[in-house]
Amino acid sequence: VSPYRGYAVTRGGGIYKTVDGGANWTAVNNGLGCLDVGFVAFVGVTATASTPATNGIGATASTDRLMASTRCASNSGVYLSTDGGANWTLTSGMPGGVLVNTVTRFNPAGSGVDFLLAATYDCVYKSTDNGLTWTLSNGAIAGPQGANVNGVTWLYHSALGLTLFATEVGSGLWKSTDNGASWGTAPVLNKITNSFAGTDGNGNLF
Repeated sequence: VSPYRGYAVTRGGGIYKTVDGGANWTAVNNGLGCLDVGFVAFVGVTATASTPATNGIGATASTDRLMASTRCASNSGVYLSTDGGANWTLTSGMPGGVLVNTVTRFNPAGSGVDFLLAATYDCVYKSTDNGLTWTLSNGAIAGPQGANVNGVTWLYHSALGLTLFATEVGSGLWKSTDNGASWGTAPVLNKITNSFAGTDGNGNLF
């Protein structure tokens, strides 16, 4: 998040935070009902008098807006913190006990879009209200093990628009050109069975 503070996740110990470049770590699990955490995403800052929501530069540790993906038999889902991890709240819209792999914000410069996608064991969920509520994508991502989506990434070009890519365990790479409303298998790459797609920011997918 900054040169000095960061967040680390654990499988059973919850989330840890450092504000001194990793020299010391403190558990920040207040309100976190599931301590098997797969991912923490920095999705902006909470608006204050001195830190507008549109500008993350100079944001303090207490204004970090975070999303945590969790995987437990109960109290699982996406948790939201608006105060740098000091407190967490389970968001709504997902079924109880859904296992979440990752949460990603999609707001490429010049695209005019800004939304969140959560990759779960039950397909992809989308949020258009900064992570407060989630709805299931209408696309039919499915593989031999169900719809276990490892993660979602994107490519954006001003002339071609935004394209999303999701990797599903067992069936490979899926593509969406309507902001996640529907999905289809990506040509050629449908033999990939266990991967996580990413981009380098220059229009290249890997």
